[in-house]
Amino acid sequence: MLNLVNPEDAEGQEILSIVKEYRKSQVSRFPVDVKFGQQFARFYDTRHPEKSIASVFRGKDEKGKEFWGIESRLIEATRFTGARRHQKRTTDVKKLLRYMQDYIRTVAISEMAARWHRDFETSIRDWMYSADKLVRDHCTVTRDELMREILRLQATGYTPQTERFAQIVQSGVPAWEEKMRRESRKVMQVYVHVNTDDTVEVFCPDKLGYAGIQEGNNFFQSLDDAPVAIRQQIAMLRMMEAKVFVPEVGVRVTDTGYWIEVMSE
Repeated sequence: MLNLVNPEDAEGQEILSIVKEYRKSQVSRFPVDVKFGQQFARFYDTRHPEKSIASVFRGKDEKGKEFWGIESRLIEATRFTGARRHQKRTTDVKKLLRYMQDYIRTVAISEMAARWHRDFETSIRDWMYSADKLVRDHCTVTRDELMREILRLQATGYTPQTERFAQIVQSGVPAWEEKMRRESRKVMQVYVHVNTDDTVEVFCPDKLGYAGIQEGNNFFQSLDDAPVAIRQQIAMLRMMEAKVFVPEVGVRVTDTGYWIEVMSE
């Protein structure tokens, strides 16, 4: 579905007729808004309106020759740099319409997943580091402390004789065990997006297959149809504010997007 937001701003311009012609064959599961300007049109996925998914424009090249151009994140012209790297140009309107069919696409679940994956990984890395730091805080000893303890070990059966060694036994060992547990966990990270029609898309980047979730895109008619492991994590994160990382659960990155961990059953 294509919504022309302000067609009056392009009245009489060729860009308006081009977009109307494109609308005849355009198909998308979720609505796409079109906003017009002076000889250009920008397209927006209504689920992610903060940034356009593509634009079509009238321009002139270095020699002053007019052309039609399309710019899209899906275009990768490696021989160019800057904005030109993501553009295609033509003087043929029919060819432009074919480009529009190919490169005006709503945001895929894999793109949504990639957008937030680095932040999610950073949260996990910080959580892992906090366990390592706790071990170092509890297990660092001076040379003199160590030597005094070794001398006592030579003369008696082993019972901690210094405050620091006693602290290591009491707190350092449990901290180390927790660090090792975090490092040896077998978990699967998946990105979950709840669409405006309550359908659920799940993107899984690995092949572990926990909870029946397959590598790549997974689709469910509703959250109730998703695996229990997903429902439980989402229920927990919905009680939290966005961007709050919950260890061994995940993080709600937007109102409808979640990076979560799924454990082996």
